[in-house]
Amino acid sequence: MSRLGSRGIALITSSLIMICLACGGGVSTTPGPVVTPGIVTLSPTPDVSLEIGNTVSFTAAAQDANGTALSPPPLISFAPAIRI
Repeated sequence: MSRLGSRGIALITSSLIMICLACGGGVSTTPGPVVTPGIVTLSPTPDVSLEIGNTVSFTAAAQDANGTALSPPPLISFAPAIRI
C-alpha cells in the first residue's frame, strides 16, 4: 500500500474513534439539590474509647430536621477526634 493510502486509513480510523468518543450516552449528569442533614445518628455511640492499635467501625443514618430519613442517603465521612 502506498504511503498516502496508509495515511488515509489512519486518518479515517482516528476520525471514527474521535466521533465514537464524542458521542454522549444521552444521560443527564446534572446533580440534584444539595441536602444537608438535620440529624445524624452514629452507631455505636460517638463517645468510644479505644486502646492504641484497635479500631472501631461506625455507621451513620442521616435524617432531615423533621426526622425523615434522607433518600438517597448522603455520603458521610468520619474524622477522628483524638483526646489524650
